[in-house]
Amino acid sequence: ALSVGDKACLNCELMLSKDVLQVTWQMISGSSEKNMATYNKYFGQRVNPEFTKKVEFKNPALQNCSIVIRNVTEQDEGCYRCLFNTYPEGAFTGRTCLHVYGKDTWSRVIEETYPQLKLDLYIICTHSACGIYC
Repeated sequence: ALSVGDKACLNCELMLSKDVLQVTWQMISGSSEKNMATYNKYFGQRVNPEFTKKVEFKNPALQNCSIVIRNVTEQDEGCYRCLFNTYPEGAFTGRTCLHVYGKDTWSRVIEETYPQLKLDLYIICTHSACGIYC
């Protein structure tokens, strides 16, 4: 388990090979969504100014994109969404939720499928503690 002040790694992986143009990480708070960080096929990585002191890319890639949330606090509790923007299919999303209880942090893994595409497409989002290499 994580303690407040630790780093959290959020990973999102698109399990099928698609032409991914951009991956965006969002923080979901109530009914609002805030874009935190984006990795673009042509323009590279960008962390939005509001999150530059809090978020960094661990693995900026188009099929499997990881970010690090530094210095986890109770304010970081909530769900995080990754969006894989592909061509020509459009956006696929995955989500993981970070829960903070006092000094312990954990998350549940949510897998989202897209049966309407008639594909065995899975997006797996996970959360874990970051080691010293984050």
